[in-house]
Amino acid sequence: MKTVFCIFQGGGAQGISHVGAFSAIRELDIQIAGVAGTSAGALIAALIAVGCEPGDIIEPTSAQTSEQRDILSRHGMSPIDLLGRKEWRKFKFLLHLSQFPLLYFMVLVFGYLSLFGLLVGQVQGSSGTWDAGLLCVLVALAGLALLLTLSVFIYLIRPIIRDKGIFDPERVEAAIEQILRHEVKRHLDRFTDEDRRRLGADFSGLPHNRKLSFRDIDPRRFRALDNPPPFVEVKIATTDLTDGKLQLFGHDHHPDASMAEVVAASISIPLIFKPARITSVTAYKDHIFVDGGLLANLPVWAFKEEKKYHERRLNPHQTVPNIAFELRDALSHGEAASGWFASPLRLLWRDGVVGGLRWALFGRRDIGFLGHTKRVLRTGIFGGQAITHNFVSDLTSVKIESPVALLAFDVSWHKARDAYQAGLLQSYRAILRQVQAGQKVQQLLAELHDIALRAVQSSGVAHDEGLRLRLLVFMRVGRSCFKVVHSHNLHDDTDDQIVIDVDCKGVPQAHDQRLPVSLRRSAHLHTLAQREKIPMSKYDLANLWRDWESTVCYPLISSNDRETLQMPLQERPVAVLSIDSNRDISEALMSDFSVQSIVSHAAGLVPLLPSSLENL
Repeated sequence: MKTVFCIFQGGGAQGISHVGAFSAIRELDIQIAGVAGTSAGALIAALIAVGCEPGDIIEPTSAQTSEQRDILSRHGMSPIDLLGRKEWRKFKFLLHLSQFPLLYFMVLVFGYLSLFGLLVGQVQGSSGTWDAGLLCVLVALAGLALLLTLSVFIYLIRPIIRDKGIFDPERVEAAIEQILRHEVKRHLDRFTDEDRRRLGADFSGLPHNRKLSFRDIDPRRFRALDNPPPFVEVKIATTDLTDGKLQLFGHDHHPDASMAEVVAASISIPLIFKPARITSVTAYKDHIFVDGGLLANLPVWAFKEEKKYHERRLNPHQTVPNIAFELRDALSHGEAASGWFASPLRLLWRDGVVGGLRWALFGRRDIGFLGHTKRVLRTGIFGGQAITHNFVSDLTSVKIESPVALLAFDVSWHKARDAYQAGLLQSYRAILRQVQAGQKVQQLLAELHDIALRAVQSSGVAHDEGLRLRLLVFMRVGRSCFKVVHSHNLHDDTDDQIVIDVDCKGVPQAHDQRLPVSLRRSAHLHTLAQREKIPMSKYDLANLWRDWESTVCYPLISSNDRETLQMPLQERPVAVLSIDSNRDISEALMSDFSVQSIVSHAAGLVPLLPSSLENL
């Protein structure tokens, strides 16, 4: 896995973990063909696109010190400066209020009742008589205090009602523009006169009279250079509320759009940020945009066409996978393990009194109205992503549990370093596991190839120098078909793209009957000529190996115990190994010795195979 497309999920302050994931990519010496992202993921994608390295965003050496060293601090900024300190204080209070609404309400009511009772006692006095005038004054004062409290609350939520949000995306946009321009200028300043001559008169360097656009960092503009700048293709997802649809921006999608405007729009969480505008695109000047996560928090499909381009022209003998970095809240995942006393208290205010009492008394969690609403919103935003995954091929999902809360924009430097390290370690392990598994599979397939070749040689076919063996591993997809998950010795053949229907012969038979099955071209030549009798599309038929002569299919289970491998197998096969050739190898590979040798050795493949084929 040397070249990949990276997609970064939105996640607010948890996006710090994406920097660690980027660092893991670099440590594994993986080349990035393109980056895409939403919300916080869009910001990381933009920084990678303009040539930033992980150390430029967060210096790893500073992980051992208390000094904050990141890309914002180098520009004299902090996350709170981007949001506005006055606005942040308002938001912080509302955030606390939303987390513990019942607590605040009870304290407020209890306080007013206590004050009122105290005042009434003072007015009534020891004689038991009432001073009506003083009582009216005190009631008026209590009402004024209540009115003042409500006024403060209205003052805090007024920006949400009037401006549709608290934070101004234009402030964020200005900071992002400053950072992106600085990074691009750093790379363009290294150009020599020869570089500028090669780029031609159309290249004017860093724009001075307009904002930095996607076109300015398009990697295709710099292909003529011997040492082009490390710009990367980028795509950013936003939600267009005016048209009510997702809008993708990049080098091929509105290339003249301002990168800073688009990133600011992508991170504009509804009702927290004011709606953003992208004035650099004439067609969208009057449109309002919000967080792209509203419709696509992880746009894994963004590089569908670019992936085909890379596989056709740049990497014709290997696939270019997509790596999707998903963010999880480590705090919520560890809630159940925080003790008997902490869980009821947390549920008492977060999920309601009934939820807390049921947890404490009966050990059953009732999430209550607030918890239910939170889950509905989270499922609406993130749940649909699982459906999208089903239609993206070669997708590796890396799940990162971040120790930072979603809206903790004032996170301490210590916590930020922890989030960075979490992204680095978890991504490194997940990607390395994928790489090592792929290498181990290829090693086992090569060994199986040698085992099968020796069996064929012993049968007398070895004297034919044109003999060729190919190996393919099939797994079932749902109830209707089988797909190739691994292959060996295919060279330029395209059989690994074939989808085999469950009604076809060979692989489906071996899987359902739990027995080895052989096929000969001579026995099925007349069937191949009759298209209507074969449940295969014209594209699958076109991909068939023209020199194919015979195939032997073996069902695979995880055990290599010879007693367990008595045919038919007792266990349901996990996959099917297909060995085909341009010669008739059926008799040689269907002998009892060959079957036992191949199936027992192929059992080592099973733990390395995907648990499901949802992403194939």
